[in-house]
Amino acid sequence: MVKRSGKGWGEPQVLELGSDSTVTNGHPAISADELTIIFSSDRPGGKGGKDLWIATRTSTGDKFKKPLNIGELVNTPGDEVFPFLRNDTTLYFASNAHPGLGGLDIFKSYKRNNEWSKPINIEVPVNSSGDDFAMVFKPGEDAGVMSSNRKGGRGGDDIYTFNNPPLIFTLSGVVKDDRTLQFVPMASVKLVGSDGSSVEAKTDPKGFYSFSKSQIKPNTTYELTVVKDNYFNKKARETTVGLEKNKDFVINFMLEPIPEKPVVLPDILYDLAQWDLKPQYQDSLQGLIKTLLDNETIVIELAAHTDARDTEERNDILSQRRAESVVNYLIERGIDPARLVAKGYGERVPRTLARDIRKDGFLFKEGTTLTEAFIEALPTVPEKEAAHALNRRTEFRVLSKDFVPKAKNQEFTQQKVEIKLNPEDNIIQLETGKGGSLMIPAVINGITVNLMLDPNDRGFIFSLPEAQKLLQNGSITKDDFIGDPNVILAEGSIADKAVFKIKEFRIGMRTASNVEASVSHKLTEGVIIGESTISFLGRFKLDQTKKQLIFN
Repeated sequence: MVKRSGKGWGEPQVLELGSDSTVTNGHPAISADELTIIFSSDRPGGKGGKDLWIATRTSTGDKFKKPLNIGELVNTPGDEVFPFLRNDTTLYFASNAHPGLGGLDIFKSYKRNNEWSKPINIEVPVNSSGDDFAMVFKPGEDAGVMSSNRKGGRGGDDIYTFNNPPLIFTLSGVVKDDRTLQFVPMASVKLVGSDGSSVEAKTDPKGFYSFSKSQIKPNTTYELTVVKDNYFNKKARETTVGLEKNKDFVINFMLEPIPEKPVVLPDILYDLAQWDLKPQYQDSLQGLIKTLLDNETIVIELAAHTDARDTEERNDILSQRRAESVVNYLIERGIDPARLVAKGYGERVPRTLARDIRKDGFLFKEGTTLTEAFIEALPTVPEKEAAHALNRRTEFRVLSKDFVPKAKNQEFTQQKVEIKLNPEDNIIQLETGKGGSLMIPAVINGITVNLMLDPNDRGFIFSLPEAQKLLQNGSITKDDFIGDPNVILAEGSIADKAVFKIKEFRIGMRTASNVEASVSHKLTEGVIIGESTISFLGRFKLDQTKKQLIFN
């Protein structure tokens, strides 16, 4: 070592790194605090050839302790030489035994938890088929010099400069409604980095969001949170740590609408007349726990239901205790008790099935309400037991969302139409639309819509805008379409001639279920209906003069 003395240098001193005079020590790399030195040596105890060794000291006035081999992940039976420490956490060195392009290649290894990682080849254009070694960075810059005897030099080993262009990362994606596969505009996407950075983006009308290269930095881990009124929050994580090449990250999100109706949790079963939450059913609550952790502003009710056997009073008590057992488990998992309400409904709210369910080999159809009378009318005891089991359930529903109005995100603007009905004569009074067409007031999945009577009877056809309104409102979902919804609802639209089922179609007091309708891109607005579709509701006649639809 040698110290600066004025404008010159003092006398060199030998650095003591062991007393064996037969070994060769060279290529020293010193840490910024001068307390760690890494060097190349052929001393005994190595992996073969020249190895990299490391020695430390407590202060700059002390001698270095006995050098230790840096380890077999870095060292090989060949030669590891010319180490260089960058920021004290990245080690650059040359090796002729790690897999490379020929001769000496330059490698780098990261320091993680006081261990050096498996070396990474720098690859071309830094490395070549010749010897490439002695990479040194300028302080604070991503540039420096290195040596190489590659072809094209001036002879022997030449010095080359290098300049690493900065890594470029971007992050983008699309946010869609999980229920309808439609784009979600104006959703907030928040990006928080492990470096303390925080930025936010809004989705455009196509649900697209993006973060630029100035916002996504190297060696940083990011957490994304997507927030939209009346939807459960969604989170994701991405990292640029350890990446050596430019990358455009793409993370898409499917947001789940916060349901207005209670959501039945996966089966949580109890011993007869008991309310303790059994360990094997605690996994059924993991999805709910994640939802609560991701959505800190919602308050939910945990509702427990029993079957109709035993007295109402005892069932009320039992269901309340079961609801409380679920709440207590959630509290144990870190959920704030103020966000949880336990409610036991006993046998007083029989279950209405939102979909077809097969239980113990018996099929129970969508729309069935499992009343005590319905269950008693079932033909066999096993079938009755299965129905009772479906009534024994635990549900949750959202009570509040930090006082955000529930209807804020609903963009359905269909004008409400009053249905004028004479219940005695079963007469529907019609209105006159564009071009003198007759308009029939109807209710589709709970939404009032004016239908234009089609004299050509082409069926039940929705224009694209009207069908999209139903999707956005939640009156129909991706599951109502016949075919692959990922194809039918691609690019935030609905395919031409797509067919979907309407669960409930009503005109006046007449109702039909599972009526098929289609979407036409040629129809620019409104909905048309032919007489053949109206006939699903029963026999009828049209009085064009009085503008009346009369059911027999």
